[in-house]
Amino acid sequence: MIDLKIANQIEEIKKIAIFAQLKSEELLNILKNAKISKLKKDEILFSQEQKVDNFYIILKGMIKLSRLNSKGSEAIIKIVDCGSLNDIFSDNFSLSATALKNSEIITIPIEIFKNFAKKDYNLMHNILAEISTQNDDLINQLSNLKIIDNKEKIGQFLLKNSLKNGKKNSDIDLEFSKSEIASYLGMRLETFSRILHQLKIEEKFSVKKNKIIFTQKNTLCA
Repeated sequence: MIDLKIANQIEEIKKIAIFAQLKSEELLNILKNAKISKLKKDEILFSQEQKVDNFYIILKGMIKLSRLNSKGSEAIIKIVDCGSLNDIFSDNFSLSATALKNSEIITIPIEIFKNFAKKDYNLMHNILAEISTQNDDLINQLSNLKIIDNKEKIGQFLLKNSLKNGKKNSDIDLEFSKSEIASYLGMRLETFSRILHQLKIEEKFSVKKNKIIFTQKNTLCA
């Protein structure tokens, strides 16, 4: 029997890319083993090197995937607001997952999910396609860290977040801290704050409370 919380959000779950092209019966069989877990902001979902017991998919919210460097400092590798948070091929998590805001996560026991993937071509195809897309995004991110200067990194980050869901928004809600953004962009907090202040002086945007409001959106990456 499907969990009531799952049943109430079945239409939203059907839109998740990893479940694309699955027959209704196949999806329902998978979801019989699933539950929805709620995370509060800053709550840890799993830790680096922890054994993989579940397959996690974001339903709502935002999660940062990070790891500790040799000095014990956190390096944010990815910020995820849709899709899966781990694969079915690893025994242990290589990254830690922490909620950047209140989130809802679909949780499926990993061995059960693996068995479905082995039997269902479309599900396995979707899993591999998502891994490929995430790897491409990570490669592009790492390339940009080396090639693009810090001012352009910040501009691209802000512009990308203003165009979420294909909509041209006039402002951005700062959903996580400056230190988290700086870590994700591969720069020191002091550098991020200095360049952000410089962009404000150039009147490319203004800041009101926790919102960034654009005045020259098309020149952010110039």
